[in-house]
Amino acid sequence: ESGIAEENYHGYCGGRHSYYYDDEDGGDRGADFEVIEVCDQHQYISDWRDSADRPLDLGQIPLHPGELLPAGALDDEEPDDQKCMEASGNEGASFERSYLRAPLVVWRREQHVDVLLQGGAPAAVGYLKTCVEAVEAPGATSKASRQAVKVARRIVTAWQPSPDSSSGDLETRKRTEMLDLLARLSDPAVTATFIRKVIIPMYDGAENTALRTALSTLAPTEAGDLVSELFQAHMAALHVPCIRFLHTLVEDHVPPPKPKDRSVLTRMAQALVDRLDEAGTIRKKPQFWEYMPAPKAPAMDAARPVGPFGLVSHLVGVNNQYRGRAVEEYRGEFRRLLDRAVD
Repeated sequence: ESGIAEENYHGYCGGRHSYYYDDEDGGDRGADFEVIEVCDQHQYISDWRDSADRPLDLGQIPLHPGELLPAGALDDEEPDDQKCMEASGNEGASFERSYLRAPLVVWRREQHVDVLLQGGAPAAVGYLKTCVEAVEAPGATSKASRQAVKVARRIVTAWQPSPDSSSGDLETRKRTEMLDLLARLSDPAVTATFIRKVIIPMYDGAENTALRTALSTLAPTEAGDLVSELFQAHMAALHVPCIRFLHTLVEDHVPPPKPKDRSVLTRMAQALVDRLDEAGTIRKKPQFWEYMPAPKAPAMDAARPVGPFGLVSHLVGVNNQYRGRAVEEYRGEFRRLLDRAVD
Protein backbone atom coordinates (compact mmCIF):
# COMPACT_ATOMS: atom_id res chain seq x y z
CA GLU A 1 0.00 0.00 0.00
CA SER A 2 1.09 3.61 -0.53
CA GLY A 3 -0.12 7.07 0.25
CA ILE A 4 0.56 10.40 1.94
CA ALA A 5 2.91 10.62 4.91
CA GLU A 6 4.23 13.19 7.35
CA GLU A 7 7.93 12.95 8.08
CA ASN A 8 9.59 13.00 11.45
CA TYR A 9 13.16 14.25 11.15
CA HIS A 10 15.21 12.54 13.82
CA GLY A 11 17.77 10.34 12.16
CA TYR A 12 17.63 8.54 8.89
CA CYS A 13 19.66 6.64 6.40
CA GLY A 14 18.81 6.49 2.76
CA GLY A 15 19.67 6.71 -0.89
CA ARG A 16 19.15 9.00 -3.82
CA HIS A 17 15.36 9.20 -4.03
CA SER A 18 13.98 7.51 -0.94
CA TYR A 19 14.86 7.25 2.70
CA TYR A 20 14.45 4.41 5.12
CA TYR A 21 13.89 5.93 8.53
CA ASP A 22 15.12 4.31 11.77
CA ASP A 23 14.34 5.23 15.35
CA GLU A 24 17.40 6.04 17.43
CA ASP A 25 15.96 3.92 20.24
CA GLY A 26 15.71 0.88 17.94
CA GLY A 27 11.91 1.00 17.76
CA ASP A 28 9.65 0.25 14.82
CA ARG A 29 10.62 2.12 11.66
CA GLY A 30 6.94 2.97 11.22
CA ALA A 31 7.25 5.39 14.16
CA ASP A 32 9.47 7.67 12.06
CA PHE A 33 6.64 8.87 9.85
CA GLU A 34 2.91 9.22 10.25
CA VAL A 35 0.51 7.83 7.68
CA ILE A 36 -1.89 10.59 6.68
CA GLU A 37 -3.85 8.71 4.03
CA VAL A 38 -3.65 5.37 2.24
CA CYS A 39 -4.22 6.24 -1.41
CA ASP A 40 -3.54 2.94 -3.13
CA GLN A 41 -3.67 -0.67 -2.02
CA HIS A 42 -2.97 -3.79 -4.05
CA GLN A 43 -3.21 -7.36 -2.81
CA TYR A 44 -1.99 -10.23 -4.96
CA ILE A 45 -0.68 -13.78 -4.74
CA SER A 46 2.72 -14.67 -6.19
CA ASP A 47 5.70 -16.98 -5.59
CA TRP A 48 3.43 -20.00 -5.91
CA ARG A 49 4.24 -23.45 -4.48
CA ASP A 50 2.20 -26.61 -4.88
CA SER A 51 1.26 -29.08 -2.13
CA ALA A 52 4.67 -30.76 -2.55
CA ASP A 53 6.45 -27.38 -2.13
CA ARG A 54 7.45 -27.25 -5.80
CA PRO A 55 7.50 -23.82 -7.47
CA LEU A 56 4.68 -23.01 -9.89
CA ASP A 57 4.92 -20.45 -12.68
CA LEU A 58 1.51 -18.81 -12.25
CA GLY A 59 2.48 -15.15 -12.14
CA GLN A 60 0.67 -12.57 -10.02
CA ILE A 61 -3.02 -13.13 -9.41
CA PRO A 62 -5.01 -10.35 -7.74
CA LEU A 63 -6.81 -11.00 -4.48
CA HIS A 64 -10.31 -9.56 -4.72
CA PRO A 65 -12.56 -8.41 -1.85
CA GLY A 66 -14.25 -11.33 -0.13
CA GLU A 67 -11.65 -13.88 -1.26
CA LEU A 68 -9.62 -13.79 1.97
CA LEU A 69 -10.80 -15.94 4.86
CA PRO A 70 -11.33 -15.16 7.62
CA ALA A 71 -12.43 -11.65 6.69
CA GLY A 72 -10.09 -8.99 8.03
CA ALA A 73 -7.25 -11.46 8.60
CA LEU A 74 -4.69 -8.89 7.47
CA ASP A 75 -6.09 -5.98 9.48
CA ASP A 76 -3.65 -4.38 11.94
CA GLU A 77 -0.79 -6.54 10.66
CA GLU A 78 2.73 -5.15 10.95
CA PRO A 79 4.45 -4.43 7.59
CA ASP A 80 7.45 -6.48 6.55
CA ASP A 81 9.01 -3.52 4.80
CA GLN A 82 8.29 0.18 4.57
CA LYS A 83 9.90 3.32 3.28
CA CYS A 84 9.18 7.01 3.31
CA MET A 85 10.02 9.25 0.36
CA GLU A 86 10.82 12.82 1.33
CA ALA A 87 8.91 15.77 -0.06
CA SER A 88 10.29 17.11 -3.35
CA GLY A 89 9.12 19.89 -5.63
CA ASN A 90 5.34 20.18 -5.50
CA GLU A 91 4.92 16.71 -4.02
CA GLY A 92 4.66 16.08 -0.33
CA ALA A 93 6.13 13.15 1.55
CA SER A 94 4.78 9.71 0.67
CA PHE A 95 5.19 6.17 1.92
CA GLU A 96 5.16 2.59 0.70
CA ARG A 97 4.57 -0.49 2.83
CA SER A 98 4.52 -4.16 1.93
CA TYR A 99 3.17 -7.18 3.77
CA LEU A 100 4.28 -10.72 3.00
CA ARG A 101 2.12 -13.61 4.18
CA ALA A 102 1.80 -17.30 3.23
CA PRO A 103 -1.84 -18.25 2.51
CA LEU A 104 -3.37 -21.56 1.54
CA VAL A 105 -5.09 -20.99 -1.81
CA VAL A 106 -7.96 -23.21 -3.01
CA TRP A 107 -10.45 -22.94 -5.86
CA ARG A 108 -12.86 -25.17 -7.75
CA ARG A 109 -11.12 -27.40 -10.32
CA GLU A 110 -13.49 -26.43 -13.14
CA GLN A 111 -12.60 -22.76 -12.59
CA HIS A 112 -8.86 -23.32 -12.81
CA VAL A 113 -8.31 -21.40 -16.05
CA ASP A 114 -10.66 -18.58 -15.00
CA VAL A 115 -8.66 -18.04 -11.82
CA LEU A 116 -5.31 -17.99 -13.61
CA LEU A 117 -6.53 -15.61 -16.31
CA GLN A 118 -7.19 -13.01 -13.62
CA GLY A 119 -3.43 -12.51 -13.68
CA GLY A 120 -3.44 -12.05 -17.46
CA ALA A 121 -3.19 -14.62 -20.23
CA PRO A 122 0.58 -15.16 -19.80
CA ALA A 123 -0.08 -16.30 -16.21
CA ALA A 124 -1.94 -19.35 -17.52
CA VAL A 125 0.84 -20.55 -19.84
CA GLY A 126 2.33 -22.68 -17.06
CA TYR A 127 -0.98 -24.53 -16.68
CA LEU A 128 -1.16 -25.12 -20.43
CA LYS A 129 2.29 -26.71 -20.19
CA THR A 130 0.90 -29.14 -17.61
CA CYS A 131 -1.99 -29.98 -19.97
CA VAL A 132 0.33 -30.54 -22.95
CA GLU A 133 2.56 -32.81 -20.88
CA ALA A 134 -0.54 -34.83 -19.95
CA VAL A 135 -1.30 -35.23 -23.66
CA GLU A 136 2.25 -36.42 -24.34
CA ALA A 137 2.27 -38.88 -21.43
CA PRO A 138 2.07 -42.61 -22.23
CA GLY A 139 -1.53 -43.82 -22.34
CA ALA A 140 -2.99 -40.33 -22.72
CA THR A 141 -6.63 -40.22 -23.76
CA SER A 142 -8.39 -38.05 -26.31
CA LYS A 143 -10.03 -36.28 -23.37
CA ALA A 144 -6.65 -34.94 -22.30
CA SER A 145 -6.04 -33.64 -25.80
CA ARG A 146 -9.43 -31.91 -25.95
CA GLN A 147 -8.80 -30.33 -22.55
CA ALA A 148 -5.41 -28.99 -23.63
CA VAL A 149 -6.84 -27.49 -26.82
CA LYS A 150 -9.69 -25.93 -24.83
CA VAL A 151 -7.22 -24.32 -22.42
CA ALA A 152 -5.07 -23.08 -25.31
CA ARG A 153 -8.08 -21.46 -26.96
CA ARG A 154 -9.06 -19.74 -23.73
CA ILE A 155 -5.57 -18.32 -23.31
CA VAL A 156 -5.34 -17.11 -26.91
CA THR A 157 -8.77 -15.47 -26.65
CA ALA A 158 -7.79 -13.68 -23.44
CA TRP A 159 -4.32 -12.62 -24.62
CA GLN A 160 -4.37 -8.92 -25.37
CA PRO A 161 -1.38 -7.68 -27.38
CA SER A 162 0.24 -4.63 -25.86
CA PRO A 163 3.06 -3.09 -27.95
CA ASP A 164 4.25 -1.10 -24.93
CA SER A 165 5.22 -4.33 -23.19
CA SER A 166 6.52 -6.17 -26.23
CA SER A 167 10.15 -5.54 -25.26
CA GLY A 168 9.78 -6.91 -21.76
CA ASP A 169 11.81 -10.04 -21.05
CA LEU A 170 8.95 -11.78 -19.23
CA GLU A 171 6.42 -10.99 -21.96
CA THR A 172 8.79 -12.23 -24.67
CA ARG A 173 9.54 -15.40 -22.72
CA LYS A 174 5.84 -16.15 -22.31
CA ARG A 175 5.12 -15.58 -26.00
CA THR A 176 7.97 -17.89 -26.93
CA GLU A 177 6.85 -20.54 -24.45
CA MET A 178 3.30 -20.33 -25.80
CA LEU A 179 4.56 -20.90 -29.35
CA ASP A 180 6.52 -23.96 -28.23
CA LEU A 181 3.47 -25.42 -26.50
CA LEU A 182 1.20 -24.79 -29.47
CA ALA A 183 3.69 -26.51 -31.75
CA ARG A 184 3.65 -29.56 -29.46
CA LEU A 185 -0.14 -29.46 -29.34
CA SER A 186 -0.38 -29.36 -33.15
CA ASP A 187 -3.68 -27.54 -33.44
CA PRO A 188 -3.28 -25.40 -36.60
CA ALA A 189 -6.29 -23.17 -35.95
CA VAL A 190 -5.21 -22.11 -32.47
CA THR A 191 -1.59 -21.68 -33.58
CA ALA A 192 -2.48 -19.49 -36.54
CA THR A 193 -4.79 -17.35 -34.41
CA PHE A 194 -2.09 -16.80 -31.79
CA ILE A 195 0.51 -15.83 -34.38
CA ARG A 196 -1.81 -13.38 -36.10
CA LYS A 197 -3.30 -11.91 -32.92
CA VAL A 198 -0.26 -11.78 -30.62
CA ILE A 199 3.05 -12.57 -32.32
CA ILE A 200 2.71 -10.30 -35.35
CA PRO A 201 1.67 -7.18 -33.35
CA MET A 202 4.27 -7.76 -30.60
CA TYR A 203 7.13 -9.28 -32.59
CA ASP A 204 10.64 -8.29 -31.52
CA GLY A 205 12.75 -11.01 -33.15
CA ALA A 206 13.38 -13.05 -30.02
CA GLU A 207 10.57 -15.44 -31.02
CA ASN A 208 12.18 -16.52 -34.31
CA THR A 209 13.22 -20.03 -33.32
CA ALA A 210 9.91 -20.89 -31.64
CA LEU A 211 7.97 -19.22 -34.46
CA ARG A 212 9.74 -21.36 -37.07
CA THR A 213 8.73 -24.51 -35.21
CA ALA A 214 5.13 -23.35 -34.79
CA LEU A 215 4.84 -22.47 -38.49
CA SER A 216 5.94 -25.99 -39.43
CA THR A 217 2.63 -27.29 -38.01
CA LEU A 218 0.60 -25.14 -40.44
CA ALA A 219 -0.20 -25.62 -44.08
CA PRO A 220 2.55 -24.00 -46.23
CA THR A 221 0.17 -21.47 -47.76
CA GLU A 222 -1.12 -20.30 -44.38
CA ALA A 223 2.40 -20.14 -42.98
CA GLY A 224 3.45 -18.04 -45.97
CA ASP A 225 0.56 -15.62 -45.42
CA LEU A 226 1.48 -15.13 -41.78
CA VAL A 227 5.17 -14.58 -42.46
CA SER A 228 4.34 -12.10 -45.23
CA GLU A 229 2.13 -10.16 -42.79
CA LEU A 230 4.95 -10.21 -40.27
CA PHE A 231 7.46 -8.77 -42.74
CA GLN A 232 5.06 -6.11 -43.93
CA ALA A 233 4.42 -5.01 -40.35
CA HIS A 234 8.01 -4.93 -39.06
CA MET A 235 10.55 -4.39 -41.84
CA ALA A 236 10.69 -0.65 -41.13
CA ALA A 237 11.79 -1.09 -37.51
CA LEU A 238 13.04 -4.69 -37.27
CA HIS A 239 14.51 -5.45 -40.67
CA VAL A 240 17.50 -7.38 -39.29
CA PRO A 241 15.42 -9.98 -37.37
CA CYS A 242 13.06 -10.26 -40.35
CA ILE A 243 15.88 -10.92 -42.82
CA ARG A 244 17.48 -13.44 -40.47
CA PHE A 245 14.14 -15.20 -40.09
CA LEU A 246 13.71 -15.52 -43.85
CA HIS A 247 17.26 -16.84 -44.12
CA THR A 248 16.45 -19.50 -41.52
CA LEU A 249 13.29 -20.53 -43.35
CA VAL A 250 15.22 -20.90 -46.62
CA GLU A 251 17.91 -22.97 -44.90
CA ASP A 252 15.18 -25.33 -43.69
CA HIS A 253 14.54 -26.22 -47.34
CA VAL A 254 18.07 -27.26 -48.32
CA PRO A 255 18.33 -29.18 -50.63
CA PRO A 256 16.12 -27.07 -52.97
CA PRO A 257 12.46 -27.05 -51.94
CA LYS A 258 9.61 -28.63 -53.81
CA PRO A 259 7.81 -26.36 -56.30
CA LYS A 260 4.94 -25.65 -53.89
CA ASP A 261 7.29 -24.75 -51.04
CA ARG A 262 9.42 -22.67 -53.41
CA SER A 263 6.33 -20.66 -54.33
CA VAL A 264 5.59 -19.96 -50.66
CA LEU A 265 9.19 -18.93 -49.94
CA THR A 266 9.17 -16.66 -52.99
CA ARG A 267 6.04 -14.95 -51.72
CA MET A 268 7.64 -14.43 -48.30
CA ALA A 269 10.78 -13.02 -49.89
CA GLN A 270 8.71 -10.70 -52.08
CA ALA A 271 6.91 -9.33 -49.02
CA LEU A 272 10.28 -8.60 -47.44
CA VAL A 273 11.78 -7.05 -50.58
CA ASP A 274 8.71 -4.84 -51.01
CA ARG A 275 9.57 -3.23 -47.66
CA LEU A 276 13.32 -2.92 -48.11
CA ASP A 277 13.10 0.79 -48.83
CA GLU A 278 11.50 1.24 -45.41
CA ALA A 279 14.23 -0.66 -43.54
CA GLY A 280 15.60 1.40 -40.68
CA THR A 281 13.18 4.30 -41.23
CA ILE A 282 11.41 3.61 -37.94
CA ARG A 283 13.31 3.09 -34.73
CA LYS A 284 11.55 1.43 -31.86
CA LYS A 285 11.01 3.82 -28.99
CA PRO A 286 14.07 3.51 -26.74
CA GLN A 287 13.84 2.55 -23.12
CA PHE A 288 14.81 5.20 -20.58
CA TRP A 289 18.24 3.65 -20.00
CA GLU A 290 19.09 3.87 -23.70
CA TYR A 291 19.27 7.64 -23.73
CA MET A 292 22.87 8.75 -23.83
CA PRO A 293 24.15 11.74 -21.85
CA ALA A 294 25.64 13.52 -24.88
CA PRO A 295 22.47 15.53 -25.76
CA LYS A 296 22.64 17.19 -22.34
CA ALA A 297 25.76 19.15 -23.28
CA PRO A 298 24.02 21.49 -25.79
CA ALA A 299 21.35 22.19 -23.20
CA MET A 300 24.03 23.11 -20.68
CA ASP A 301 25.67 25.36 -23.26
CA ALA A 302 22.38 27.11 -23.93
CA ALA A 303 21.59 27.56 -20.21
CA ARG A 304 25.08 28.96 -19.46
CA PRO A 305 25.03 28.07 -15.76
CA VAL A 306 26.97 30.57 -13.68
CA GLY A 307 28.79 29.52 -10.52
CA PRO A 308 30.41 29.28 -8.22
CA PHE A 309 28.75 26.08 -7.00
CA GLY A 310 29.54 24.35 -3.74
CA LEU A 311 28.71 20.91 -5.10
CA VAL A 312 28.51 19.47 -8.61
CA SER A 313 27.21 15.92 -9.07
CA HIS A 314 28.96 13.93 -11.77
CA LEU A 315 26.93 11.06 -13.24
CA VAL A 316 28.48 9.12 -16.10
CA GLY A 317 29.16 5.49 -16.89
CA VAL A 318 25.92 3.56 -16.31
CA ASN A 319 24.82 3.81 -19.93
CA ASN A 320 28.33 2.99 -21.09
CA GLN A 321 28.40 -0.20 -19.06
CA TYR A 322 24.87 -1.24 -20.02
CA ARG A 323 25.50 -0.73 -23.73
CA GLY A 324 28.93 -2.40 -23.65
CA ARG A 325 30.88 0.74 -24.54
CA ALA A 326 34.68 0.69 -24.49
CA VAL A 327 36.51 1.75 -21.35
CA GLU A 328 38.55 4.22 -23.43
CA GLU A 329 35.35 5.97 -24.52
CA TYR A 330 34.19 6.21 -20.90
CA ARG A 331 37.58 7.55 -19.83
CA GLY A 332 37.38 10.37 -22.38
CA GLU A 333 33.80 11.30 -21.44
CA PHE A 334 34.64 11.23 -17.76
CA ARG A 335 37.65 13.49 -18.23
CA ARG A 336 35.70 16.01 -20.34
CA LEU A 337 32.82 16.21 -17.87
CA LEU A 338 35.17 16.43 -14.92
CA ASP A 339 37.10 19.28 -16.55
CA ARG A 340 33.84 21.07 -17.18
CA ALA A 341 32.62 20.58 -13.64
CA VAL A 342 35.70 22.15 -12.07
CA ASP A 343 36.13 24.87 -14.70
